[in-house]
Amino acid sequence: MLAALAIASGLFSTLLLGTRGEARLRETEGNGTLAVDLEAVPYLRLETRSRSREFDLTFEYAIDLTLPDLEYAVPGGLQVFQLGALSAWYRAPHDWILGAAQGGTFGEMNFSYLTPYSVTPSQGTGGAQPPLQIAPCTGVITTCSTQVVTYGVSASALTAEYTRGRNTIVLTPSYSVSGGLDSQTRALAQLPVVSQPHFYFLFSHVLGRRDETSVLGDVTASDSTDRACNPENGGPPVDPKDPNPPLCAPRTQWAGLRATYRRRVTRRLTYEVTGGATVARTEIDPSQSYKLLPYPVAGVRVEYETGRSDRPAMHPLVTDPHTPSVYAYAIVQPVVDTFMGIVDPRLEIGAAMYQRLDYVRTLFAHAGFVRSLPPTALDTGYFVGDVQVLQRLDPYRFEAGFGVRGAYQNSPVYGEFYTLSAFLSFIWHEPRIGF
Repeated sequence: MLAALAIASGLFSTLLLGTRGEARLRETEGNGTLAVDLEAVPYLRLETRSRSREFDLTFEYAIDLTLPDLEYAVPGGLQVFQLGALSAWYRAPHDWILGAAQGGTFGEMNFSYLTPYSVTPSQGTGGAQPPLQIAPCTGVITTCSTQVVTYGVSASALTAEYTRGRNTIVLTPSYSVSGGLDSQTRALAQLPVVSQPHFYFLFSHVLGRRDETSVLGDVTASDSTDRACNPENGGPPVDPKDPNPPLCAPRTQWAGLRATYRRRVTRRLTYEVTGGATVARTEIDPSQSYKLLPYPVAGVRVEYETGRSDRPAMHPLVTDPHTPSVYAYAIVQPVVDTFMGIVDPRLEIGAAMYQRLDYVRTLFAHAGFVRSLPPTALDTGYFVGDVQVLQRLDPYRFEAGFGVRGAYQNSPVYGEFYTLSAFLSFIWHEPRIGF
């Protein structure tokens, strides 16, 4: 039916269908108890381009279906989390690109799981490991394995890009709102509704065949609804059983500016250096005054490209992080916790690789370490790691994989928390159909 609609309308040029399935083992409670989950993520993607190639339209939809805790006969039932995005782009004849995007996610989620994919379908990995959720229980609910929340996100953005010669300017205003979709989630799971307008700009200049500079800036503000908290640090309530705990409604504003110099040393080796600063002010409790604090930003990244994989494109979110094949990075920058109203300076160190072992097998690995720096309010530190081996079963459609993911976190606010997930995946990717 979709194919018939696409042919009749003359709009859509490509239809992609696929699915990913996992069987997971989790250990998240520190007592040696293993939990077993089954997960499937079917997805659909429609792409179009006008005959003049000036207009593009993309629609993406995925649904995450999870049967958790099979060892307990699935006491919570099926968890359904839906993800969708619609974007449109117009390429003007004279160096302009204009775009608009709307994305949304909602449904049931357990934040003690590790999330192996981007939050929105349109957010590709670009060679980097997708973000991992590390949010342990607050002590209100008995165990992490049963802390299922009803969560939603809506994000809207406009983009204008102008290129002339070696110079490019990008302007992107956006607005997002996220949080618990019911009062129980907002109160017990510490997921208030957070609204966040944001403005981003980028100016890049190509110095020569191997050198490029860019200046990136952003201005953001966030406001939160009331939630139970510890007014001293914005964390969970001191007494989780208190029926009338103190309330916080965090408000945070920040502005950042950073410059990056990127140089390709050889055909395969590239490095970049970043420096800048972020100024933020936060308010945890309405009775407190704003605190205006500057935070430095400094980082370095080294990339080495061992060669592009010649296997066909499969699932664009979880199996195709393209070049660079190997990279390592270190950066010092503030992390803004919009739920708690806290800005925390942190050091992050990481490395990843994406390497074709042979014609049919591919290895992907990632490891990272994050540690709060003084002056810190959260004083957190955590390790994350991911290793996958993917094997193509035929030239075009089927791929299987196995791997492990893990994370460990320790902080005065959340306490000690770790999780380990072993998974199997099967990916079916329908070949492209052109109209």
